[in-house]
Amino acid sequence: SPSPFFFTRSPSRCRGRSLVSQVKEAALVVALEKLGTAAGGNFTVAGDIVAYDARGNVVEGVLLSPRSAVAILPIIDAATLKTVPVIPTVVGHPMSGYAVASGSCTPAIVMVTGTAGVLSQVQAVSTIAVDVSGESGTLTKQVGLILPPGVSLVGGSKAVSCRVVIEQVVVLAIPDVPIEVRGAGPGWQVSLGTTSASVVISGTNSVVLALKSSQIKAYVDVSQPPLTDGSYAVSVDGLMQGVVSATVTPSSVDVNVQKGP
Repeated sequence: SPSPFFFTRSPSRCRGRSLVSQVKEAALVVALEKLGTAAGGNFTVAGDIVAYDARGNVVEGVLLSPRSAVAILPIIDAATLKTVPVIPTVVGHPMSGYAVASGSCTPAIVMVTGTAGVLSQVQAVSTIAVDVSGESGTLTKQVGLILPPGVSLVGGSKAVSCRVVIEQVVVLAIPDVPIEVRGAGPGWQVSLGTTSASVVISGTNSVVLALKSSQIKAYVDVSQPPLTDGSYAVSVDGLMQGVVSATVTPSSVDVNVQKGP
């Protein structure tokens, strides 16, 4: 691997100091056609060291030491590589009256390596827990990744930036939602004692505002056993992530089921 890079300014350039201050990082720029012969499970490749500013633009006129370097690139069997999403782990209770609306990580995906058998069990990589206790608004934290045994990260940082959006909880009441019948077999005759229900939803502000009354469905599933009193439970679907609770009234209805031959 290359030695550390040092930046200097030419005495003949009065603006050398300002140029050096622009340098954010230095990188080894290589061309694939310059790859050497594989040896010992590695490729070697030579290239020039280039200085870049914070926007990724090349900074000209800066003297670098060394000016070139040789990189050693390990050869990895593609069968032992896998790209998986990064899932943020969020714990704790936000400030009263608030809830977690969303969570995301940057980078959103990482490449991992391991044996084929181990990687077949890995569908995602989780982060160390982000504690949102007593928080509100948007929280951004650098956290490490939790890699399963036998799994390693390929390049990149072992830490990611997690962004958790915490919003105020609001309530939406939807009256007169028709109760659907599900799970009926061919030829069944099903009648409900009550044909509509009221649904009260509490959730984060952005989710509740995005909900449309038409997407909220109340239903009874007559393929399932009835409750102890003979009625059937009323369930709700069409909800989205970010919904804290959904209450349906009535919670159960009398159902007359006559099964066909």
